Amino acid sequence: MARKERVKKRMAVLFRSNSGAKPNPVKGFYTALAMFLPLLVLTMLGQRAFGVLVMTGALLTSCGDIDTSYRIQAWSLGMTAVGGALMSALGRLIGGPWWVEIVEIFLVVFISGLLSVYGRVAATMGLLLTIPFVSSLANRSGPATARPAAGGFLLGGAILMLFAFLFAWLQSHRSMPRNEVRPNRSQPPLTTLTAQLTLTSPLLRFSLLRAVGAAVAAGSGWILGGPPFYWAALTVIICNQQDRDVRSVPCRMVSRNHLDRRMDRPRDYLSEPVAFL
Repeated sequence: MARKERVKKRMAVLFRSNSGAKPNPVKGFYTALAMFLPLLVLTMLGQRAFGVLVMTGALLTSCGDIDTSYRIQAWSLGMTAVGGALMSALGRLIGGPWWVEIVEIFLVVFISGLLSVYGRVAATMGLLLTIPFVSSLANRSGPATARPAAGGFLLGGAILMLFAFLFAWLQSHRSMPRNEVRPNRSQPPLTTLTAQLTLTSPLLRFSLLRAVGAAVAAGSGWILGGPPFYWAALTVIICNQQDRDVRSVPCRMVSRNHLDRRMDRPRDYLSEPVAFL
């Protein structure tokens, strides 16, 4: 009975809803539309592989929609689409021996973790841009597929943005317009980032541990010859977030105030990758 109660408490922590969060069926509808409509059309045209790339671009770009002001929403979606396309091409261009790819994964994951010092949008984009990079490393098609991969991701992101702003425009005629609230927070200077590059910085420890965990997971997949290595690395990247309330669902966001309170106390743990391996 005691064990069952502990399991229930852990499940309650993982699946509790955020304070003030509301379901958004409209966003779910246009995201599914942006993902599966191009896939269906391209599959009918005999371009299923390209359709999967477009679908992936739409899915990851949708995770960059943090639902704030229209200006920040457009910027985050656009940067996720463009950045994801570049990272997809980069992963296919610089792929090499397995030990080189492990080093590349470590560096990209480590740098993306440090972006959290610049706020929630930068932290979200860092996570989302790491995923297509690691996935592209697993593709052995070579540099010749870099351009189609980037084009597919960018097309998917553009389709998602088109549907997002189309539905937002339709909703604006049926409800009160959303207030353009711009937070009065200046961007941290470069000295703020360099101040985090010390062994006493929780942010640096978190970024380092997550990067090491992703590299070890990828290396274990290569050495042991088990499942594709990138799934192990992606499990570490997605499950290890700086806030325990967002680790279960990669696209789930917490409020700005809640994240700001926890930004200086990131979680340092590698329980998920250990369980995966």
